[in-house]
Amino acid sequence: MVVLYLNAPGKKDKTKFETIIKSKIGPGYGLTEEMAKLPPGTPVEVIRKDTRKKLRAVGKLSKVKETWTKASWRDRYDVYIDDLKEKPFEMPPANFDHWGVLLKLS
Repeated sequence: MVVLYLNAPGKKDKTKFETIIKSKIGPGYGLTEEMAKLPPGTPVEVIRKDTRKKLRAVGKLSKVKETWTKASWRDRYDVYIDDLKEKPFEMPPANFDHWGVLLKLS
């Protein structure tokens, strides 16, 4: 199973965990080509682990929309998430990359 993880630290208002939960959009993530082509329905987890109270929400990928900006050598995308619900925190299986994303294949 493939799972897309998005890091949502509390530093910038638009990428705050709470903002993503409300809007159901992960804005401006630098995704690889493989990540950008994930099909609708792929599980998505939004994680905030930079505070004492660690947070996690789980949903399903609705669509990925290119923003036409770059993050170093990666294109940035808005990640639209359906059925996003908060769940008990579980640590992601590996570290996030520089762009705050992680793709788990199992």
